[in-house]
Amino acid sequence: MFSNIKLHILSARKNNPDLFKHVTLILDGHDSRINYTDTDLDRSRLYSYKFKKNGLCTQFAADINDMIIFVSKSEFCSDSSDGSMFLNMKLYNKMNENDTLAVDGGYTLFITQFIELANEKGYEFSNDNFVYPIRKNINENITITEEHFNNTFGSFRTRTKNQFSEIGNKFYRFNNNKSIVKMDNIKFYNLQFRVACLLKNINKFVELFNVPILPHHKLWHSNNFEFPIEKKLIDVVVSNNKQNKDKFDRMMQLQNNLLNMAISDSTMAVDDTESNHSQGSESDNDVPNFNKCTRKRRRNIKGKQRSTASYEIESIIGHRKENDAYLFQVKWVGYSNEDNSWLSIDMFNQKDLLKVYIEEHNLGIL
Repeated sequence: MFSNIKLHILSARKNNPDLFKHVTLILDGHDSRINYTDTDLDRSRLYSYKFKKNGLCTQFAADINDMIIFVSKSEFCSDSSDGSMFLNMKLYNKMNENDTLAVDGGYTLFITQFIELANEKGYEFSNDNFVYPIRKNINENITITEEHFNNTFGSFRTRTKNQFSEIGNKFYRFNNNKSIVKMDNIKFYNLQFRVACLLKNINKFVELFNVPILPHHKLWHSNNFEFPIEKKLIDVVVSNNKQNKDKFDRMMQLQNNLLNMAISDSTMAVDDTESNHSQGSESDNDVPNFNKCTRKRRRNIKGKQRSTASYEIESIIGHRKENDAYLFQVKWVGYSNEDNSWLSIDMFNQKDLLKVYIEEHNLGIL
């Protein structure tokens, strides 16, 4: 969704330093401070030489547009190395043969092994698909040109460090300066980290491609927001300029036709429902009024619709307190538990049952 090989190449040609116009991906690792609550785990497996405390390691690959597109499994620091985690990412089935991956010196010993594994799986990669710092044998001096290459390469790769800062600023859970992640399952941490990377990518995508932020994009900012599921869908009306123009033209045509009619040709709709029903009657309401204990609605049982029937409270089965006010969960006569409702005190017409419940639970109200 966020990246493809053509976008890799075009972005590299546009944004990379001259020496690295062919580099399309950057590989790096991220260590996180943790407080692991699994008491059966050997604590020595958690030790991070970077933090001098407990930590986890995760590898990731990002493209030139700062999109994190590949994330490894997270591992305990003492159990892992950059090279072994790099191999276990199996990037040969994710990278394109036209990609060039930039890595630091810690990965170079594993590149040959990666190429051999890839060839065994039917993928064609070579040393040309990798860029890394220049290293010399002992007692061999590095040239000025080679030193310039290494310095430029080091500066180029530091852009990945901004990924960690951005994630840490948006999600304090992954900010080593502000929090220590408390966890009891390494798989859950890795899943949360992947979600954080995905959300960061979405934010970057919106920024890069000037995606307009519509109201339904910010629904998750609301209190008590729940993601839509099969039984609870959020109706979002999406329209564009053409749809609005078409609707405008159609309605203008209808209205113009009406205006061109003679008075004798037109009819007037008169709403006489008020004269046929007593004021305040709810018998014709499309949506039942749920503010009263005695209600009328249609019941569906096994797909068959029953006639309209009133129902009353069978029992009070629980209570809770919100904003210094009590709410009571009630079960209705003749209905299943799926139809249970929460009512405030003022919504009870007859309070005898309510008084008994309050006395039994010593709530001290009424």
